[in-house]
Amino acid sequence: MLRHPAGNYIAYLFSKRGLSTAQIIEELDDLRFPLPRSNKELARFTVHMVKMRQAMEIPEDFDPRAEKPNDSTTRFLTQWKIWDMWRGDEFVARAIDLLNEPAMRRMTEALLLGPLSPQSIADRVSQRFGLSLEVINVRVIKAFQHYFWNVSALNISEWRGLIDHWLPEENNNDYLAALGAPRSAAGAALVLAIVDRSADSLTPVQQYTAFRDHGFNVFMEHALLQSKPSLPRTQAMFMAFQMTRMADEELTKHRGGSADLLDEFKKIQTTYDHSKLATVKDIPTLAPAIEATFVEEPAPETTEDQEIA
Repeated sequence: MLRHPAGNYIAYLFSKRGLSTAQIIEELDDLRFPLPRSNKELARFTVHMVKMRQAMEIPEDFDPRAEKPNDSTTRFLTQWKIWDMWRGDEFVARAIDLLNEPAMRRMTEALLLGPLSPQSIADRVSQRFGLSLEVINVRVIKAFQHYFWNVSALNISEWRGLIDHWLPEENNNDYLAALGAPRSAAGAALVLAIVDRSADSLTPVQQYTAFRDHGFNVFMEHALLQSKPSLPRTQAMFMAFQMTRMADEELTKHRGGSADLLDEFKKIQTTYDHSKLATVKDIPTLAPAIEATFVEEPAPETTEDQEIA
């Protein structure tokens, strides 16, 4: 498989057999897919494409448009994951429409680089552009990702290099921010705010959670460097630590209390005694004395003088 976001779409173009490798590269450029900008890198990329084309080994009886494709055709389409493209799947057709809408495409690509599910992306895109879920839904987003923006085709460092050197746009901060966002609910909210170019949709808790997580990531990046200790590295680690600590304090405040107050609350433990309360009859040594205490005293005797009085 070619390590490219549109690797599966390139496989489909190869399977058409009517285009040369140079023509396919030209079509990719027309569709504004990422491509090397230097001649040296482009030549290296072309070599990888040729190797992929040779490895595909299209069957002699290849007939993908038949009502019922033969076994060799079915195996080939399944192996190279291009079955639904050849079979005219409706969700793939809508993904192609999405590819040709610059604003929607840009938003979808940025969101796919972040920690959002295809369902969340479909909901956001449809809401943002006023489309029904019949037009943009989770299956359309998955088809778009499979053929045109396959996030799993590259690792994070490769994505960063591609964004920096292969994309035609000069300002790709939304892509880079989505790629580096924490893989959490706060990171997902942060990506949505960045793509919409507004932080108004973020609550303070989401903002400070993102700051804290990012500060921790920066700290660990410096801490795990395989190099000798240095003053700039130590200073960078200290600043990242301060950022993490301050963001965590602000986060704790917005969640409902300061760190010191929460520590005091943690020290307080309520203990419940569920044992049966003892009565006087449950204490054998004291029972006779207590019973004697409550014996009714006899009336005092009266004398004749008292009676006369």
